[in-house]
Parts: sequence; structure tokens; C-alpha cells
Amino acid sequence: MLASTVSCLDAWYASVFGLDRSDLWQRVTAVPRTKPGPIEGYYIVWRGEGVHVSAPPEAGRVVHEELTADSIKTIQNVPFWRDFAAARSLRVVGPSKHTYLDTDPGPAPGVVAVDAAAVSELRALVDEQDWAESGWNDQPAHTFGLYDQGRLVAASNLNSFAGQPRDIGVLVAPAWRGRGLSTAVGRHAASFAVHHYDFARWGAQSANRASCAAAQRLGFQPWCTQLTIR
Repeated sequence: MLASTVSCLDAWYASVFGLDRSDLWQRVTAVPRTKPGPIEGYYIVWRGEGVHVSAPPEAGRVVHEELTADSIKTIQNVPFWRDFAAARSLRVVGPSKHTYLDTDPGPAPGVVAVDAAAVSELRALVDEQDWAESGWNDQPAHTFGLYDQGRLVAASNLNSFAGQPRDIGVLVAPAWRGRGLSTAVGRHAASFAVHHYDFARWGAQSANRASCAAAQRLGFQPWCTQLTIR
């Protein structure tokens, strides 16, 4: 990735975890949050030699002592965090892979900009979990769609990341899945984000193999693994 993209990513993650950039991805940190925000419970990200935890206000010091007692390899594994969550009667959400792209893949043929009314047709075909996980409840700045015989069957969106609409969400009607449509609408959103906002982000649950494969096909580069505990 371009140096400018890496710099932006490091600045964003350092801000989220209250770290100096020199500490990012280099060691284990657990920083208690000092003010309310969108993060609930524990937010954990790892990459390289670093594991960073944004913890509830009352838990930061205790968690840091617990984590530094184990090796990096141990705590960069989901089973460790499942045990951590179970000990607190909490549950793990994730993990997910965050990937980034700063090379324009070019717009996808047939994909067009769509409005909220058009996307509402697609919402009627999917369950609430699919809808929410694809970012549609976050009031996307841009939305795109693909029609089949006049019916919207796949859509993508761009939500804010690091101050600009770069975060891609993709949704495909169940009957049209397995046809490469997530790659098509995702490509269009990625092209728009790279062209207008320098880079795009694609986050997907690790268990969602179709979404992870679509990101890989488009050239998105894995950056970090994240999960939440709440």
C-alpha cells in the first residue's frame, strides 16, 4: 500500500487506542476508555507484534496485567479471547478481517448509483442481521446497486472511516448469491472510494468466506484482525 494510506491507517488506529504511533503493532496495550463512545465492551485488534485493547474504564489496568502474562502468539488467537469472555460472562463477536485497497479496480459494468427507496426493495429480501452487518443502518454516504430484469438484487454502500466514506458494505439477495454479485457491487464501491477518497476498507467476519473471497479477488490487502467482547 501507499505510504500515505499506511500513515492514515496508523493515525486512525493510534487514535482509537489512545497510543503513540511508535507503540502501534509493537507490543501489548490495554487502555481504558475515558469517555463514552460507539465502542461497547472490549475492542481488540492485532497485527504484527501488537495486540491492542480498548477496555471499559474500570478494566484497563487489570486487563493489561493479565495480557502481558501470556505470549503474543497466545493472545493473537481467538480461543484465548473466548476464554477471556467466558470468565466475564461475556461473548465474542467476530473475529473479522479488515482489509484495504488504494489501487482503483475500475467501476463494475451494470452497477449504478441508487437511492434509499431502491435499496428498501432489497431489504425486504434479507434478514435484519444481514442488513445491519452490511452497514445499512449507519446512513451510508453513497449507495450502488445492480439490477436483474428491473429488480435490485445486489447493493453496496460506503460509510465513514477515518473521516471519509471509505468503508464498504455489500448485500446480495439470497436467491442471487453465489453468482459473483458481491464482487461486482463491491468493486464499484471500491473504485468510487479510491478515486474520490484515496482508499477503501472492506471488513468481513472471518466466517463469511464469500465476503472474504470477494475482497481478495478485488485485491484488498489484509491489515489486521479484530473482535469485540460484550
